[in-house]
Amino acid sequence: MKRSNAALAVLVAGALTCGIGCGDGGSKAGASAEPAKSGAAASSAGAKSSGAQAKSSAAPAASGAPKDPGGATASADVLKHMPKDCDEGRVFVNLGKLFAGGDLGASVDTLIGTAMAQGKPDDKKAAEVMKTLKDGGIDPVKDIREIAVCANKDKKKTVVAISMEPKAEKPADVFAKAAEIGDGKPPTKEEKDGATFLKSATGNSVMAVVGKNMLLMGDDQETLAGLVKGGEGAGDFGDSKSHIVWAKVDPNKTKADVMMKEAGSDYDLKVMFVAGKDAPKMKEQFEKMMPELDKAAEKMPFVKPLLPVAKNGKIEVAGENLTFTTKFAKAAIADFLKEASKADPKEIMKGLKF
Repeated sequence: MKRSNAALAVLVAGALTCGIGCGDGGSKAGASAEPAKSGAAASSAGAKSSGAQAKSSAAPAASGAPKDPGGATASADVLKHMPKDCDEGRVFVNLGKLFAGGDLGASVDTLIGTAMAQGKPDDKKAAEVMKTLKDGGIDPVKDIREIAVCANKDKKKTVVAISMEPKAEKPADVFAKAAEIGDGKPPTKEEKDGATFLKSATGNSVMAVVGKNMLLMGDDQETLAGLVKGGEGAGDFGDSKSHIVWAKVDPNKTKADVMMKEAGSDYDLKVMFVAGKDAPKMKEQFEKMMPELDKAAEKMPFVKPLLPVAKNGKIEVAGENLTFTTKFAKAAIADFLKEASKADPKEIMKGLKF
C-alpha cells in the first residue's frame, strides 16, 4: 500500500473511531470487525439497517424522558448492561453528541441509500428493511444515543448495547418485521424477564429489546439474558462517559487507548498504544507521509475535510509506547459525511484499501 493512502486510512479510522465509515451501512461499532459481526441484529439484513443507526444524528428526546449529560435517557444506560470480562476490549461512543447539530441525517441517509443501490440482488431487500424500520417508527439515522461494546475472543460473549429514542411504542415488533423481510423468514420471538428476544431464523444473531430504549445484541441468547437486568462491567469503563469516543482495545498486546473529548468547537483526539521496538520507525514513517496527504486527497476529495486530523497531529515516542494527539474542528465530521455521500462507496473502499 502506498504511504499516502496508508496515512489517509489512518486518518479516517482515527477521526471516526467506532462510529462511521461503513460503506454498506452496517455497524462497525465494535473494537474490531469481530464485535461488529457479533453485534448483528436479528437478521443480517436487519443488522445492516439497525446498525446504520450508529451513524445517526441526535433526535429530540421522547416527551417526559429525562436526559443525562451523555445524551441518553437516564433510564437507558448502555454501561449498565456490560459484562465484566472483555478480553479483546471495551468501546463507548456518545453518538447523540457526536452527531448533534448540522444536517448529518441527510448526508448519512444518502450514504446508506447509495451503498444499497450497487446493483446487487439484496439491494432491494435492504431498502425494504430500511423502509419497514422507518415506517414502524425507528429511524436508522436519528434514534441512536450511545453505544457500548464488550469484545471477546469467544464471540458468544461479545455484547453490543445501544440506547435509542424511537417513536415506535413496541420497537421489538418493528425489528421482528424488518428481520422477516431481510431473512425471508420470521425470527423466533420470546418474552422473558422484561425483554423481547429475537433470534435470526437463518443465523446465530440475537437481539434483546429491553423496554423501549435499549437493545442488546450478540450471538448468544443466554449471554444476553444474563445482562438484561444489568451486568458487572460498568466500572471497567472508567471515565468513558466524559468522552465522545472512548476505547481500550487489544489489552494483552498493543494496549491501545482511544480518547476523544469536546474542546469548544473542536475535538481533542488522543490515541496511545504499545508499538514495541518499532515505535521510533513508525513515527518516522508517519512524518514522511505528511507531505503526501494533499496530493493523495486530490484523488479522494471526500477525505479533504479530515486532513486537519492528521496535519494538526503530533506523535511522541516513549520507549515502546507511541502517542498520537490532535485537535480538529467538530464540523470536519459533518463535512466528511457530506462529501462521502456524494462518492461511490466502491471508490471509497478502493482508495483506502490496504
